[in-house]
This record gives sequence, C-alpha cells and structure tokens, in this order.
Amino acid sequence: MLVTKQYFRKVFSVLMVLGSINLWAQTNLNIRNLNENSKCLVVDTFFEFPKELQETSALIYTHGYFWTVNDGGNDPILYALYNPFKETRLVQNKKDVIALKINLPVSNVDYEALASDSEYIYIGDFGNNLGSRKDLRIYVFKIKEVLANNIQYVDTIHFEFEDQTEFKPRRLHAFDCESMVIIDQTIYLFSKNWNNLKTNVYTLKNRIKYQKASKIISWDPHFYVTDACFVGGTIFLSGYNYLGNQFLYRSNWKKGKTSKIDLKPAQIEGICVLQEIKTGELSCYLTTEKRKSQPAGIFKLVLNR
Repeated sequence: MLVTKQYFRKVFSVLMVLGSINLWAQTNLNIRNLNENSKCLVVDTFFEFPKELQETSALIYTHGYFWTVNDGGNDPILYALYNPFKETRLVQNKKDVIALKINLPVSNVDYEALASDSEYIYIGDFGNNLGSRKDLRIYVFKIKEVLANNIQYVDTIHFEFEDQTEFKPRRLHAFDCESMVIIDQTIYLFSKNWNNLKTNVYTLKNRIKYQKASKIISWDPHFYVTDACFVGGTIFLSGYNYLGNQFLYRSNWKKGKTSKIDLKPAQIEGICVLQEIKTGELSCYLTTEKRKSQPAGIFKLVLNR
C-alpha cells in the first residue's frame, strides 16, 4: 500500500477518541475497572520474562520469532523469542523463551524501537530523554545474517529532527522517540513529547545514510507513545500518561480510537499485532518492562472476539 505524506496527514486528521476500557490478566496486577459500562478487552494470558529482559523496550514479529531489545545501559543484544503462548512444548520456563541471542557489533546508547521489511531488521537507537542527543541513528541488519548469528553487514541511518534547534539537556521537550514503522520504503517515527503528551510524526527514507527527519503532522493522543506497528492497513500505537495509565490506539486509516488500559504498575514498551490466517483472529502482544511490583513480560489479548 503506497502511503503519501498527504494521505498520512489526512489519516491523522480524522482520529477520534473513545472511552475507557479495562483489561484483566492471569497475573498479580493492580487492575481497577474505570468504567463498569465500558466494553472490556480481555488479556488472555501473561508470560514473565527472564531477568536479562527486564528492560525490554520494543517488539516485532518476523521469520517465526518475536524480537526484542533492552534499552540504554544494557548490552547491544538482539533477542529472538519463541511465542510462549503457542510454543509451550519449547517454553517450559522463563529462560526457554529465548531462541536466539545475537551480540551486535554496534553500541547501545538507547535502543527503543524495532522494525523489519522483507530483507532487513532495523534497530532504532534514538531514545532521547533529555533532548540533547546529536547522534540519533537507526541500525540496519540483514535478516539472513541475523538468523545465522553471523552479522557481516551493518548499515547506519544518521538523522536529526528538522525542527530541533535546542540541544540543552532538559526534561520537558518534544524530541524523544521510541516508535517507528516502515511502510514501503519510508520510515515513520512517532515522537514521545514529554512537554505536552502529543506525538509528532516524522518520515525518513530507509536507504539514505545522512538525513533530516521531515515532520508531517502533530497529533494529540493524550499519552506518551512508546511503540508502534502497522498491520494490514491498520496502525497501532501503545503508551502511557504521567499517571501511569496505559493506552492502545488503532486506526484503519479512515477512523481511529484510543482505548485506556488500567494496567498498573505496568509500563508498556512494545506492541506487535498478528492475524491468524486460518481463523482471522487478531492478536495483540504487548511487552512491559519491570516495575516495582510488576515483572517484565509479554501480554496477549484478542482484539476481534
């Protein structure tokens, strides 16, 4: 599906915000029902990650595996995971969920996003909590080399936001980023605006090494966007607000909706949506990093019951 900048602007201009929903999970979570009259999405199950994935910050699915990374301060490792809700024969305990562990020949300043196309896996090293980074980049790896755990090819897309002129460290700014999707040959970035709960949408070409990210629209979802995915013409965003409330957004390019997830004290950092070919079941997988009273792990919920 070819998506132009004009089309993308039109899509985001027709977004609508819907009411709250409640989630339930098979784990010890502090969950409250915000609205007894709201339609509930049911979390089917939860799988706790091993200790080395406590700061999981992204999620994609390709070539039969889920893939994730830890964010800044951790080793530059790309993890391939079995589906713990499907491969129960292979996943008998937390550590068994890791199918492959790829040590990357690049640094990890702050990994925050993953994306893939037919040939490559992209890692977004563009976490920018204080808005002061001048080394924002996306690493590109050949999938066949990653699967063989024999990386020979590494490309790097260096970029800056076209509208950023101030690089003084500060907390309230609009140039943090944790989310990207690839549509055709265009990378879409969704900023995490600490100053106003908005997200700015930028575009990059997936094959130019040095470029400026072009801002195409600013949207107000009322939460910090932490990850994104694009499936079958629908875009999905996940995130949270300053109160710790979790959110899921989805749009079919003509209309959208934002649903509130009262899933405290989880902090959703990754989203991946898959559709079963035989049943048409649309499953949403969400990862959370470790919080004080909530382990890191992955949730599964069905969106089209």
